[in-house]
Amino acid sequence: KTNFQSSFVGHTNWVRVAKFAKISSACDNHTGGNNILTSLAASGGDDYTVRIWNCESGANVATYNYWDQSSSSSSYSSGGVRDLCFLHSASSLAACGTEGIKIYDMRSDAIVQRL
Repeated sequence: KTNFQSSFVGHTNWVRVAKFAKISSACDNHTGGNNILTSLAASGGDDYTVRIWNCESGANVATYNYWDQSSSSSSYSSGGVRDLCFLHSASSLAACGTEGIKIYDMRSDAIVQRL
């Protein structure tokens, strides 16, 4: 039997996807700088945000805005994040949905590529 561990509270609309990764890094800013194995979760959905969670503490350690407000073809009500994938030992994250594919560098908290 699996016991309930915690809830991740923060999205303001439906969550459509969640992915999990275990990382070990002394320099990752989402693990607190400890050289230990840490579990992260990423979630995304209809609120156009990608959220990174520390699974041990339940804390929301990063939030990325997936919606490109500068795009004239973007309509906030037309969809959101539909899939996520951790890349490069969980130092990067790919998010895809109605705005295309965006690659986030989780070390610098920046979008590094749009496809």
